[in-house]
Amino acid sequence: MKRGYIRKSPHKGEIGYEPDPELWREVALVAYEEIDSPRSLALAILLRHGEFLQLAEMKIDPLSYNERGSFQRDWMATELLRKFDGLPGLTPATRKKAALDKAAAAELACAETNCRLLEYTHGSGFPTGVEGILSNAKRKIRRVLGEYHLSEHLGKCRWGPGSDALNKRPYVSSYHKFFGNLSATKAVMPFIASLLESNHLWGTWLCAREPDGPFSPRVSFIKGNGLATVPKTALTDRSICIEPGLNVYVQLGLGSVIRSRLKRIGIDLDDQETNRMLALQASEDGCFATIDLSSASDTIARRLIQTLFGSDPYLTVWLRVMEATRSPFTNWGSNKKPDWRLNHKFSSMGNGFTFELETLVFWALACSAAEEVGGECATVYGDDIIVSTNAYQRVCEVLEIFGFSVNKRKSFDRGYFRESCGMNAWDGYELPTYRLESLNDISDTFSFHNGLVRCGLKRAASRVLRKIPSFLRFFGPSGAGDVVLHNSDYASWNVTPRGVADQWFFWAGELKTLKFVPLEQRAGHYEPAILHSFSSMRPSSDIPLWGDRWGTEGVVTLSEGYWTVGSSLVSREHLGLRAWEVA
Repeated sequence: MKRGYIRKSPHKGEIGYEPDPELWREVALVAYEEIDSPRSLALAILLRHGEFLQLAEMKIDPLSYNERGSFQRDWMATELLRKFDGLPGLTPATRKKAALDKAAAAELACAETNCRLLEYTHGSGFPTGVEGILSNAKRKIRRVLGEYHLSEHLGKCRWGPGSDALNKRPYVSSYHKFFGNLSATKAVMPFIASLLESNHLWGTWLCAREPDGPFSPRVSFIKGNGLATVPKTALTDRSICIEPGLNVYVQLGLGSVIRSRLKRIGIDLDDQETNRMLALQASEDGCFATIDLSSASDTIARRLIQTLFGSDPYLTVWLRVMEATRSPFTNWGSNKKPDWRLNHKFSSMGNGFTFELETLVFWALACSAAEEVGGECATVYGDDIIVSTNAYQRVCEVLEIFGFSVNKRKSFDRGYFRESCGMNAWDGYELPTYRLESLNDISDTFSFHNGLVRCGLKRAASRVLRKIPSFLRFFGPSGAGDVVLHNSDYASWNVTPRGVADQWFFWAGELKTLKFVPLEQRAGHYEPAILHSFSSMRPSSDIPLWGDRWGTEGVVTLSEGYWTVGSSLVSREHLGLRAWEVA
């Protein structure tokens, strides 16, 4: 089959599409020529001659530029293929090895930090000024967390959306985790016992699995989590740890409690906008510096958390809860040939409270260090830290004392550039950025096209569009996301439906709530629908309003009327055709 075109499926009504495997190369060359800067032309030469390693290793220094236009062109060119997983010669095996090597280096760094903090505490003492910063950070953490309440914690526990030690994708729904294989470390079981006592739903459901008598938890006890990797850049994967299922359930509850406490001081981990706007402002007036850390979650040394939480009676309770729910060991091998190693880090990415904990720790340390020199910590989101420019050097010094490594390539206290939470800003302007990560299916192709449109690379975007058959070109407003194709000429138009006539729709592959408005009524109702990635949906009057409206094999048939996801409406053709009217 020639790729880049439609593929018929043996299932009636189902279609498929495979991108041209060389599409990325063709489009990247066009994009480099369209950008037309010395760097982009150099990248085009590397691409033509197969120097893919050099292409992926290319970096850009914002401090070498003093004009936005030239930096923006070089920035777009440099970032385009930096995360692409299809560069020849850069195999999944090499990326995984790089991630594992980095994880091993992070563990060694944590071990060294543990020894150093132990020596500071019981021997030589902390460097000048650090003892005061540490005491201030402890007070701040206590003020944020307050008293621990078990009932609040248990009330926020939940299953996560991903895999755990014994439940792998695609069988990772709450149903599968309840009904399937339960895994835990022994230390977390008192929390599970408390859940059984406090939540009758747990007891009712679990007892139903034992028809011959009271439920006795059939839990597989394991020593800890398992090391795995996920895609990050063309050069390396990112290491994560897959936790035991019941541990994740309790960890996520604790993370939710810490998250709610952080909101009281203005740190909203459900919204990145504060960081983004501060980075935009700082790029113009230089009042703030942005700090990014390398392997932040993997370098939270256990001794650091014990030092921050261990001496206060209120914080000691939080420490005990975190110690009981974390994984003390990590399996660096396989299930058949396990290689269990004691963790020198406190928790890793994959643990349900790591993100909230690292935000709290970085905020407390950064604020305390900044206050020492008369500065301030504006906000923190994970390892994205924004502090006043005059405090930048001191904050970096303190973070490094406690074992963290400042990523100098992504941290800025001078110049016109700032970066935080996906905001790449130059002198008050947001830089359009697109990074191609993969090109395996139709959704990746749509994303590729839309990213190039956002960057203003129309010729490159048109090359992608040519490879999409005309009857799969689903256009719509940018608010609908990458489930439709965008066009800068009409992306901002307001769209009002005037009736639907045999149109096809493509939506994102996830659980959504669709709002249905019948033609003869103004009021509507909401229904949940599981729509697989780019499943097709056809309006039809043959299906009753209430009843079994969902087809099989990913094909969904809907009643006649207007369907919306949020406020976005899309059609398979350009806006303005008979089924739609542009307001």
